[in-house]
Amino acid sequence: MSAAETFSKLVFDAPQGTAAPWQIVNDDVMGGLSNSTLQIGALAAVFQGKLSRRNNGGFASVRLAMSNPDLTSCDAFRLNLRGDGRRY
Repeated sequence: MSAAETFSKLVFDAPQGTAAPWQIVNDDVMGGLSNSTLQIGALAAVFQGKLSRRNNGGFASVRLAMSNPDLTSCDAFRLNLRGDGRRY
């Protein structure tokens, strides 16, 4: 399939400033000291935080709670991400 033949389907959209269906899960669930935040803007979501390896920690994550999305016509996902250049 050429680029001209591809199509997109919006699976999730959130109003600016709301992060309700997102859940942050950091290493504090098992005694770690890492922390993070998620800010939803008009054009992007920014997930950031500080990792701590103290108390056997070292992870921060964010999850999207979606209930039964219709993905029957999808065979791939496209994510546009920008990092800080470090390998995690």
